[in-house]
Amino acid sequence: MKIREVRMVIFMEAHENPHSGNEEIKKKFNYTFVGIWKEGLAKARQNGNWFHIRPDGSPVYSQRYDYADDFLNGFAGVRKGDLWSHIKTDGTLAHGQWFLWVLDFKIKPGLEEEGLLATVRNQDNGRKKGETFEIRPDGTRLHPKAPEAQ
Repeated sequence: MKIREVRMVIFMEAHENPHSGNEEIKKKFNYTFVGIWKEGLAKARQNGNWFHIRPDGSPVYSQRYDYADDFLNGFAGVRKGDLWSHIKTDGTLAHGQWFLWVLDFKIKPGLEEEGLLATVRNQDNGRKKGETFEIRPDGTRLHPKAPEAQ
């Protein structure tokens, strides 16, 4: 019998940056959470909703999400219900598509010439299955899906 070692990595996010004034912002705006500052913005939570704020504590955009990731390379993953998409730093949707899950846009090893790519999983007619593939910031697939065989 082979025993396979399984390792779990847990990423803990720094909830407070003592040099950023997060506690004052939380109190002033009645936020329950202010994240770390990435690309000049931080994610925040208020009344169960997630969004991004400027260093003065004001919201960047009016839209609210069930969850918002930190920004990386000008994009952040956001969740509404069971689906995820990406937004730009001004809060507009990057590509307007919603997926079962999304990863950050970044340069992928071996695909540097393609620029920023994000791995996503599509919905597959609402089931919890789907195809995983790479997209560009405009939502186009890295490798278009091959036509179905007849």
